[in-house]
Amino acid sequence: MCLNDTKKLIGNIYLSEQNFDTWELGYVFNFDYHGKGYAIEAAKAMVEHAFKNYHARRIVAMCNPLNTSSWKLLEKLGMRREGHLIQNIYFKVNEVGQPTWADTYEYGMLISEWL
Repeated sequence: MCLNDTKKLIGNIYLSEQNFDTWELGYVFNFDYHGKGYAIEAAKAMVEHAFKNYHARRIVAMCNPLNTSSWKLLEKLGMRREGHLIQNIYFKVNEVGQPTWADTYEYGMLISEWL
């Protein structure tokens, strides 16, 4: 994602094809641009694109439960929280090489719910 006027890179948004006509939505935005509507605008466009052009049956997304702005964005899109996975993922290890585990919220939406 780049700003139209300055072409400044402010974030990344993607769709990843999964099994059975399911697509995963993901995004990362520069904190300086949170709360300005860019992420919701981009996410709506991606979901619409997936349903219309990829004939997606379902869109899924995951986020850290501590990332309130992320799960609120997913709920604004109309996605439902379908699960709370406990200590299922890690991105870093501690000083002795052990994973620092984190939880994940899982969200989903069917095409019939988007229409």
